[in-house]
Amino acid sequence: MCLVIVVPVTRNYIKQYNELKDIRIQIAEQQAKNDALRNKISRWDDDSYVIAQARERLTFVFPGETPYKIMGWDGGDNGPTTTDEDPALFPDQEVPWYDFMWQSIEKAGNLGEGTEAGAGVGGAGSDKAGAGKTGSGGKDADTTDTDAPKSSTD
Repeated sequence: MCLVIVVPVTRNYIKQYNELKDIRIQIAEQQAKNDALRNKISRWDDDSYVIAQARERLTFVFPGETPYKIMGWDGGDNGPTTTDEDPALFPDQEVPWYDFMWQSIEKAGNLGEGTEAGAGVGGAGSDKAGAGKTGSGGKDADTTDTDAPKSSTD
């Protein structure tokens, strides 16, 4: 009969003891977190820490200093990259970037030659072999070194 009384009481005692132990662990964790936050707040009382944070976060400088920012070096990702798996990044781009760049170079080289010389350059389906020469635009087939670059088919 004594066992009937002692077992439930002992079971409740052990259960409550474990709960108390868990709560004490939680209290210790919260106190450590609270101490860390108080330490973080107390750092702002130091003027050198405030100056360092203003320089780092807000890019503040003192009068007479010249700020420099290195573009493309932030220790992380340097911008979006395109892959074959994600063609939706540039859906309206009809030609690869290197063809577009070459067309831009050809256009820049033909700016001083007039409108006929640069007419075939720039479109997505333009013929690079005919860029810079029209045949009927007053130029003969033999061109000098100052003309647009020739392709291997000339």
